[in-house]
Amino acid sequence: MFQRYKLYLILGFLVVTLIGFLHAFSATALRRGITQLEDQSVQQQLGWIRHVLTKDLEELEGTALELASRPDIYQNDFSPATFAHHQLNFIMVIQPTAHQVRGQIFNLENQQMTAIPDEVRTQLSIYDFFPEIAPSPEPRHTAGVFSLGQDSLLLAVVPIKDTSDDHSLSGTLIIGRSLAETLLKTLTDWTRVTFAIYQQNATHLPEPVQIARQSLSEQRPVLTQVQDAHTMTSYTLMKTLNPQINLILQMTHPRPFYRESQTGARYLLGSLVLMGFILGGFALWLASRLVQLERVSTEQLEQELHTRQRTEATLQKVNEELEQLSIFDDLTRIANRRRFEEYLHQEWRRLSREKQPLSVVFCDIDYFKSYQDEYGQEFAGACLQKIAQATQRATRRPADLTARYGGEWFAVILPNTDAKGAFRVALNIRMEVRQLEIVHHHSPISEFVTLSMGVSSIIPAMELKPETLVTAADKALQEAKKQG
Repeated sequence: MFQRYKLYLILGFLVVTLIGFLHAFSATALRRGITQLEDQSVQQQLGWIRHVLTKDLEELEGTALELASRPDIYQNDFSPATFAHHQLNFIMVIQPTAHQVRGQIFNLENQQMTAIPDEVRTQLSIYDFFPEIAPSPEPRHTAGVFSLGQDSLLLAVVPIKDTSDDHSLSGTLIIGRSLAETLLKTLTDWTRVTFAIYQQNATHLPEPVQIARQSLSEQRPVLTQVQDAHTMTSYTLMKTLNPQINLILQMTHPRPFYRESQTGARYLLGSLVLMGFILGGFALWLASRLVQLERVSTEQLEQELHTRQRTEATLQKVNEELEQLSIFDDLTRIANRRRFEEYLHQEWRRLSREKQPLSVVFCDIDYFKSYQDEYGQEFAGACLQKIAQATQRATRRPADLTARYGGEWFAVILPNTDAKGAFRVALNIRMEVRQLEIVHHHSPISEFVTLSMGVSSIIPAMELKPETLVTAADKALQEAKKQG
């Protein structure tokens, strides 16, 4: 009896120790995981900002080239409609030969236009600040971020070519778009991140920004500081067109991972305590059984284990076979409609994040009912199998999915494929089917089996549904059948 209680005490102590160890380990793992998730979130935000900034600069540079090509560039006083249409805050035209500098500053919010102050003209002097675009035989242009007074602009500088036959460089056009008024405002509306921009060499900065400025460098371009349980702030350096002036981009992020982890930690602790009671009860029951039983037949245990393993292996094999049956068509052995819809939704979500195109091709066997009535069910099934194999041969990439959509309909999903590529795949399918030369004497359009096809392509977006793409492909197919 004494030995039994001694065993109970040892098991109880082990259970309590195990619970404490699990709680400490899980808390450490949670903190490490939260830090990694938050760092990944910051890097994703920065990558997205760089992508948007690059796209905005490319679009701004294209606008500058368009405006600079106008024949009346030196006589044109740009109207508020021009500023609003192109979302511009700054236009400056420099004509060195005429010693003329013209321009306006436009406020997109209140639609007010003002002249460019003299100090701004001096700061943007083409000879003092942009020597690389001074008049030269080879016209050049540049684009980037520029700090102008208290504001920061996306700036594009392009040459103005002479309208004469030699197209020599006659001047410079500078256009700008306020970061705070356009890009950062848009980013703030799209995300839950608050943005602010400061000059690195400014004398009056908030204290957290001053501390971050001391730590930021080219070797350490990003710094993240945790403010409290709900927010954290990240700082990163932004290079400008002026090599002597850099900007500090401040991003204030919410901390959803931390809040959720706190709730999860409380649930985890409660679960561990409950598990401790369960394990303690089980340990006491097991100890009682161990005390009562002097020996256990090893052979019997091995036999039961072998039987259980064999049963589990059989169940796993059956489950795998059932899974295969649920996503493949029995006749053609290609994906069925269920698999088509699952894969379509999967790729829709992925490509909506990557902003890449997704295409669908619908194929319908022309006059298949008359083929089935003439040649019978067996030949009709063989025809469907050949069409399915031909369609699969035409789609060579592993990511492409060929499915039997229903009856004599086949569908192909083409991820990362635009409309031009989808039409090329459709032509390959038609060529493969034509080479089969399946005789169809009752077809009014050909002596062999032919296909009608509909193609649809789109760049997915989360606010749209995948059925939009399917409906468009279906309409294209119906239109193709009407046209014969």
